[in-house]
Amino acid sequence: MLPFDMDVITAPVCVGPMTLTAPVLAPVVKDFDPRVERLTFKLSTKDADADLFLHNFLNGSDVQVEVDGRVIVTLLGCSADDIPEDCLTFEFED
Repeated sequence: MLPFDMDVITAPVCVGPMTLTAPVLAPVVKDFDPRVERLTFKLSTKDADADLFLHNFLNGSDVQVEVDGRVIVTLLGCSADDIPEDCLTFEFED
């Protein structure tokens, strides 16, 4: 069981390659396959040295990506161990 009710997620749901701009409501990407899909995030330059964390959900098949204590995306269908180093990239702008 997820730590929240999926029916209350109002964030955009994304499918396929795209560039996401944060901060917004953290998008939820359904059926994310890190073996073939890549995501690029545009963040503020103040986040350039921020810590990046991948947090697995208790169900083991979903993960939240957190930058400097802020969730920037929830990936459904994979765990942190499934995500290769080059799968998530970050661009920084003012």
